[in-house]
Amino acid sequence: MIAPTNSLLAPRGDEYCASPSRKRGKRVDFAKMTDDEKVAWKLQTEEHQRYRELHAQYTSEMKAKKVGMLAERQRVTYFHKPTSQFFEAVVVGVHLDDGPDQPYYTIRYKRPDIIDDNGSERIAFTVIDKQTTPDRLTVLPWDEDAAFAALICTKDVAR
Repeated sequence: MIAPTNSLLAPRGDEYCASPSRKRGKRVDFAKMTDDEKVAWKLQTEEHQRYRELHAQYTSEMKAKKVGMLAERQRVTYFHKPTSQFFEAVVVGVHLDDGPDQPYYTIRYKRPDIIDDNGSERIAFTVIDKQTTPDRLTVLPWDEDAAFAALICTKDVAR
C-alpha cells in the first residue's frame, strides 16, 4: 500500500485528519489527565453518543413518517384486542412482504402478570414480541428520555 501524499490526509502535530472534509479534534492523552478530567471526558463522550443516537432515531422516524410508515425502534401504543388493553411498545421490525403499501410490524412490549405466591401477590412483567398491523398501533409523541430508553432496551435488535 502506498502512503498518501496528500498533506491534508497526513497527521499534523497533535491533530489527526481522517479525511479532507472531516477533521477530528486533538488526540486525547489519558496519561496527562487528572482523574477529574478523565471523568469529565467520559461523561462528555457518553453525552455525545446519546445525542448522536437520538438524532439518528429522530431522523429515521421523520423519514418513515413522510412515507406513512413507522421506523424501527419507534415508540408506539399497541391495542391488544382480546383484553381491550393498551400497552406501550417499541417497533423492532418493519416488514414489507405484502408490498410497501401494506407494511406490518414486529413490536416488543411488557405485559404485567399478577403472580400469587403463598397468598402474597406480586407483579411480574413478561416481554412479548408480536407481529401486528398498523391499525393497532398509535405513534407516541417524541420524548428524548423515553426514546433513549427504547434505544437501550432494543440494543439486541440488529440494525
